[in-house]
Amino acid sequence: MANGKGALDCHNCVWHRFSRETEGKWGKIRLPFCMHYKIPLPRPGTENIICHFYSPTEKFAEQCIKPFTRDERMGHFGCELEPGILYTYFYNSPPDINPLMNLEIDKS
Repeated sequence: MANGKGALDCHNCVWHRFSRETEGKWGKIRLPFCMHYKIPLPRPGTENIICHFYSPTEKFAEQCIKPFTRDERMGHFGCELEPGILYTYFYNSPPDINPLMNLEIDKS
């Protein structure tokens, strides 16, 4: 979250956990996992991922320079996020949010 400090992302959600370790390109990595949907989450490069059920952790809210409500931040997308869909966006362009996958169908 270096340049995008304060950007919403599943990593900063109360439903986010890390699942089992696996071998990555540069050694062992821990895969992100959504406890709400009970599904592993993809990490699409440098883009942020988020869904309708995003709820910031207390630690994330405390680290933000300017206090915010969930609804204020979700309003930056300029659209309602549909339940069950995982979205991806670049932190500096929230209105360019795009659906990435259906969390209720794409369970693997």
